[in-house]
Amino acid sequence: MARQEGDPPNSDQVVNLSYDFCGKTLEYFKLMLNRNSIDGNGMDVISNVHFRKDYNNAVWLPSQNQLALGDGDGKRFINLGRSIDVVAHEMAHGVTEYVNHLDYTRQSGALNEHFSDVIGTAVQQYVKGQTAQTADWLIGDEIVGSEFRGKALRSMKEPGTAYFGDRQVAHFSKYMDIPLSDDGGGVHYFSGIPNKAFFLAAMQLGTDPATLLWYTALHDRGTIRRDAKFVDLLKALLIAAEKLIRQGELPQSAISVVTSAFSEVGILLPVHA
Repeated sequence: MARQEGDPPNSDQVVNLSYDFCGKTLEYFKLMLNRNSIDGNGMDVISNVHFRKDYNNAVWLPSQNQLALGDGDGKRFINLGRSIDVVAHEMAHGVTEYVNHLDYTRQSGALNEHFSDVIGTAVQQYVKGQTAQTADWLIGDEIVGSEFRGKALRSMKEPGTAYFGDRQVAHFSKYMDIPLSDDGGGVHYFSGIPNKAFFLAAMQLGTDPATLLWYTALHDRGTIRRDAKFVDLLKALLIAAEKLIRQGELPQSAISVVTSAFSEVGILLPVHA
């Protein structure tokens, strides 16, 4: 244990950054989403820094209830704990695990990744004092190294443009079933579709109101099941929007904003005869 809650700063800068970023993420959960930590019940957050050796990744470890942040190899990535959106992204995987445990494969896995990107960008904008209009909507731009051929891990504004060879897509017409051995059936590639929809909605509603809407929809377990599809997210969002409009949390335009955003990325509600 390098630093516990309330301890003074450590001599290790990465420890201090992770401490601060976890704290800011918990603050956002509490103030903006009325959620008490990752499990909703005030659980301690364990951040495992300097994870493995030259590890080019950051992960949520459900079996150990902790996030693990690699140092990177110094070439493609530098320490992944230096980016608050990456830290918040991994903590959001823990939230998803406790709320509805979306299967990490194909569309449900892409939704899992998508929700983490939503939280990641929302927390980053909150900490940096940005708005939907002033944010760059990049995920992980602060942890790319000198040999990384691009500007970030992902772009929510323009999926597929973050780096050379970026396979993210922004429209459902580009979705296809690919082998599960390839990124779990494309969980990172196809999360660009709902990511783009969130960006479009946030530009109209504001990032924090849009995040509250997405967070509320995630709790609709009757609609967002473990094997949920993109259209299920749309259904849950429309149900959640009606609830939040009644409560005065969202404007009346929220339903049309969400419908339009998902239509723009090719996700439509089925038409019944």
